[in-house]
Amino acid sequence: MIEDAGRDEDLRARFERLRQEDASQAPAFGAMLAHVRSSAATLQRRPVVVADTAASRWRPSRLALWGAPALLAASLVFWMVEDRLADREFDLLVSEWSRTDGALQSPTRDLLNVPGAFLLNQVPAVGNGSSRRGL
Repeated sequence: MIEDAGRDEDLRARFERLRQEDASQAPAFGAMLAHVRSSAATLQRRPVVVADTAASRWRPSRLALWGAPALLAASLVFWMVEDRLADREFDLLVSEWSRTDGALQSPTRDLLNVPGAFLLNQVPAVGNGSSRRGL
C-alpha cells in the first residue's frame, strides 16, 4: 500500500510538469483571436476574380449533374450484359449435361437408397379383412 501511495504522488508530479510545459508552449488566446480577425478583414477586402476557363466550366456540381446519370447508365448496361453472359453459360451447361444421356451420375445418388425405402411407395391395406388370418 505504501508503494502505491508513492507511485500515485510520482504520477501526479509528472502530470503536473507536463501541464506546465504545455501551458508554457501554448500561444496567448488574445493574440490568436487578433490574428484571425486581421486575416478575415484582409480576405474581405480582396476582389473576387472569376475567370471563364474550361476548368471553371466543369465545376463539381456540373460533373455530378452529368456524371451520375452517365455512371448509372453504364452500370445498367454492364449489369444487363453480365446477366446475359451468365444465362448463356447456364444454357450451355444444361445442354452439355443433357447430351450425356445419363452416363454421368451424381456421386451422392446412393445416399437416398436406404433400406426399406420401397415401403414409402406402398399404401398399407387397413380394414379390408384380408389381414385376419385363421378366422
